[in-house]
Amino acid sequence: MHDIREPFNHNNFSAVFNLFTSFGYFETMEEDERALQNMANAALSNGYVVQDYLNADSVISQMPQNYIEERGDIHFNIEKLVEGKKILKRINVEQAGSSVRLGEFQEEVQIYSADDLMALHRQAGLEVVEVLGDYHLNAYEPNFSPRIIVVSKKN
Repeated sequence: MHDIREPFNHNNFSAVFNLFTSFGYFETMEEDERALQNMANAALSNGYVVQDYLNADSVISQMPQNYIEERGDIHFNIEKLVEGKKILKRINVEQAGSSVRLGEFQEEVQIYSADDLMALHRQAGLEVVEVLGDYHLNAYEPNFSPRIIVVSKKN
């Protein structure tokens, strides 16, 4: 196990992948920048960094604010909202038919646009080769694509 904010294996990988929005959860933007710099540093010269991130414009416009998911007699009361430059998700876990709370969780992810991510890649010394909008490798469309997939090359 390794903390991505810490350097690791410089110039070691032909490709480095950061998938399924596993980025943007740190407390500060500087930590995100350090994480991306470490990904770039880990790639070989002429290697690739591929980053898959949620497209906030698309997600926010389709986001249910409150809903309940049921798994047997366990209810997950989920609230999603935008606060500043973050998407917050609060989850309260309850036993059905009871007022007893089993747990309460919160996650938050930074909102980055495609332009923000491309700027972070360039700042890390990468050349953006392509930006895709979904797992079928369709072109990125700001208002419609569910994902922002940035493909960059280390020169």
